[in-house]
Amino acid sequence: KIADPSLILILTVNGRPVGFSIALPDLNVAFKQMNGRMLPLGIFKFFYYKKKIKRLRIPAMGIIKEYRGLGLDSLLYLETALRAMDKGYDSGEFSWVLENNRKMNISSNKMGAKRYKTYRFYEREL
Repeated sequence: KIADPSLILILTVNGRPVGFSIALPDLNVAFKQMNGRMLPLGIFKFFYYKKKIKRLRIPAMGIIKEYRGLGLDSLLYLETALRAMDKGYDSGEFSWVLENNRKMNISSNKMGAKRYKTYRFYEREL
């Protein structure tokens, strides 16, 4: 089992889904211990270290347009953090937030998130 259903949230207003958040254990922690090798011991290392993961990744989150700017994203962050801490997680990561996604970056910064990595895409016609 990879996902914990209690860390996958659907936000509803009057019964209508208006937002969601998906938080998953950061399996990269376990993959790193394998040193790129599945056999002979890599798979055992993966399952051993998978149990010790204390960091989450939030690869997907969203609020439909008409409900943005109302603080609902903060509500999702808070509820995710509270549930994660109850389960023993101590840190998390927002995945792949675009540099030009101003609202998401501002929201993340207000909650104390710090950028530690930047990915960039470059394009060139061939």
